[in-house]
Amino acid sequence: MNRTAAVALLALTLTSAPAWAQAPAAPRTATLGGGSATGPLLSREELRACLKRPAELAPRRAEVEAQTKQIEAEKLTLLAEMESLKSERRKIDEIGAVLKDYAARRTALSARVAQFNERAKAIPEQRRNMTPGEITARERELAALKQDQEELVRDTQALDAERTRLGSQDEMVRSFNTRAVAQDRRIDDWNARNDKFTALQQTLKNDLDDYTTNCANRRYREDDEDAIRRGQ
Repeated sequence: MNRTAAVALLALTLTSAPAWAQAPAAPRTATLGGGSATGPLLSREELRACLKRPAELAPRRAEVEAQTKQIEAEKLTLLAEMESLKSERRKIDEIGAVLKDYAARRTALSARVAQFNERAKAIPEQRRNMTPGEITARERELAALKQDQEELVRDTQALDAERTRLGSQDEMVRSFNTRAVAQDRRIDDWNARNDKFTALQQTLKNDLDDYTTNCANRRYREDDEDAIRRGQ
């Protein structure tokens, strides 16, 4: 082989180096979720934003977890109170029926007393200028009024005594009603706070899902991570 041919062969050899010798090494990649993933690599700026998100999400997750425990504890307390009032309500309903019957009889007695008073007003006070027949009718009416008055007194005394016995039960009904109203307010307050908490919970879930999809399940270049941690 002459010198010219040898130089040409050397030049060909140098310009025809194997392709594997020229290709750059593939960048090392990883995922924030620790698994494999497909899809476009995170850019450095996307990776920078993704690296900040766990620190932003962590306190929100802790807050939701704390509120979950509190909301559930309050729910159990309210359910226990509701069950207690439910069993007590049967007794209160029975007492209420007794008090309602008493009130009806008291109203009827008041009506009888009013009628008695009207009858008493209608009887002339003086017998002067009255005929014997009118005098007899007046005396008969006075006797009937006296009998009715005695009956009204007995019925009034009986109802007064019954009222004394029912006094403690009446107080039980008022106390129960006060507790029931207070519980309804607590339930309304719990429902309002639970609605807000549910919205907060859903927002966090959406953000966590977004982090998983757009950060944790996408690969990134480890060189970009190293550069970011160096402040670049």
